[in-house]
Amino acid sequence: MGNFFKELRRRNVVRVAGMYLVAGWVLVQIASTLEDAMNLPDWFDGIVVALLIIGLPIALILAWAFELTPEGVVRTENVPEDKSITSDTGRKLDYAIIAGIIILGGVILLKDTNKTAVDPEPVATEALAEKGAEETITQDQVEAPAASPKAEAATPLEKSIAVLPFFNRSPNPDDAFFTDGMHDDLLTHLSKIADLHVISRTSVLGFKGSDRKIPDIGRELGVATVMEGAVQRAGNRVRINVQLIDVATDDHIWAEIYDRELTADNIFDIQSEITKAIASALNAVLSASDEAELAKRPTANLAAYDAFVAGKLASAAAGVSGGADLLGSIEHFNKAIALDPEFGEAYAAKGYSEIALYWYTAEEGDWIAAADRSLQKAEELAPDAIETHMARGYYHYWGHLDYAAADAEFDLALEKSPNYPQAIAGKAFAARRAGRFDEAITLLEMGGRLDPLNVDLHSSLIESFSKLGRFEEAKAAVARALSFNIEEDVDPINFAAMWELQGNIARAWQSIQQGTPESEIYFSVRAYYAALTRDPENIRLALENWPEPYRSPVNAPEVYNIARAEGLLALGETAEARELFLEIKARIDAREVPYPEGWRANALYFPVELPGYVGDLDGVRAAIAEMEATQPPD
Repeated sequence: MGNFFKELRRRNVVRVAGMYLVAGWVLVQIASTLEDAMNLPDWFDGIVVALLIIGLPIALILAWAFELTPEGVVRTENVPEDKSITSDTGRKLDYAIIAGIIILGGVILLKDTNKTAVDPEPVATEALAEKGAEETITQDQVEAPAASPKAEAATPLEKSIAVLPFFNRSPNPDDAFFTDGMHDDLLTHLSKIADLHVISRTSVLGFKGSDRKIPDIGRELGVATVMEGAVQRAGNRVRINVQLIDVATDDHIWAEIYDRELTADNIFDIQSEITKAIASALNAVLSASDEAELAKRPTANLAAYDAFVAGKLASAAAGVSGGADLLGSIEHFNKAIALDPEFGEAYAAKGYSEIALYWYTAEEGDWIAAADRSLQKAEELAPDAIETHMARGYYHYWGHLDYAAADAEFDLALEKSPNYPQAIAGKAFAARRAGRFDEAITLLEMGGRLDPLNVDLHSSLIESFSKLGRFEEAKAAVARALSFNIEEDVDPINFAAMWELQGNIARAWQSIQQGTPESEIYFSVRAYYAALTRDPENIRLALENWPEPYRSPVNAPEVYNIARAEGLLALGETAEARELFLEIKARIDAREVPYPEGWRANALYFPVELPGYVGDLDGVRAAIAEMEATQPPD
């Protein structure tokens, strides 16, 4: 054995190994630097490391079997020992190893310098914490919508986080819903911490399975930290890996592995522990109310929790597919309630799905009464739950158009969780429909910071600014929406016309005139912009050129008549408009199916949203008061 090690040294195998490791280390550092600089895929440096590992034994075998001589590479056994120059070669390898270490130090120093230059530490001020990060929009950016310019990244809030969708590492693909549910519940826990700013699940879902780098994702979402994780469920155990990453430095702030028996209590314990660890890492202060929320255990039944999670995910998906998912969510909530009749949050979630069915679909059933029954039970079992207040707020809003009652419930939810996205959105839309435009805009902006990829929030903010004549603010809101590349998700006709609307209504009208009349939507939008011009001739043209087959489609039978009423309002003929609105309402009330295919005459019930008073806030409020004074109760 002693001779073997002596021979290893004589043949320079050990020196070759050292040289190989130093050279390999240099190559790994160079590969990592290139990956960052050239925006190469995350697997690039991994491939380099794998190839180097594979190459190491090959290099050692070659060092043992061959020797470098003045005559070239010769098999070692063919070189007489007195003719060998391995000692000279060894000294050269020593020099090469030293040079490699020096080069390695330089590469590491250069990489750290570049990272500091590219990713400076985030700066947060008290003003930013209160108002959010506002971007500087130049006139050139606003005037070039076709290029979809990226607005300059805003400085992230100090205590802000985006939790990316978790990876499902369970052998059973059906456990993906459990992984998604864990992600959703963790976001709910985090959003209840008043001192944290948590990006909504709607926005982070767009990065599921993305190979984009964490700093890029964090900067796009405007946060200081990003969490990623994975969930593995096997038999009666669950393992959850999570890590928190600093967006500015791409360094890990904190990481943990939770390996527990799979019980409902353990699931809630893990969520609470992760939430507290994140709060601690971000120096967020947990109030007594926050601690109380984290200590809650809504159910001790794991099967009920599974059903509840499945229901929440189905309800969230209803924004895309509508009634089928809402009905499916109610089935899941009913299962959860059957397994645990004391599960108050399940009743609250069920009530939300039921009132959403009434608002968004034409499904048969008395969904207002059903929602009320569910929420009464939720108020009995979980009266202080944020979910209960949030669902009751939407019940008042969607079920009875009672904005004051809705507002009170949303306020109760936001007292416990000031950054709860769903409650903020509900309060914003209720405030706007009640004529509290400044408050609505503030809430829409707040919601946009927590849910930056939500198209509805962006388009509603743009629309609100535009209708109030605040065109410069509308331009900035459009530029911000475009910075997220979400314009593909917005109705192209409406978005293009909304762009032209900012400060130039006449140009908006000309733009919409050039559109392609592919469906009744086009004619409705054209009438909308004709009313904005307040020009009797434009309104007449829009209505007269609306083809008869498109005036009363099955899914929106009163759309043409509502456009007529909007035109009358735009021309100041309020009495005639009111009379027409009441006629429309009478026809709708007389229908066996009032809202075919889920259509709802929003313009009829919410005159505040009619476009006849652009820039005239007092006129809008006067019209609301007049309409409400004469409108029969629901």
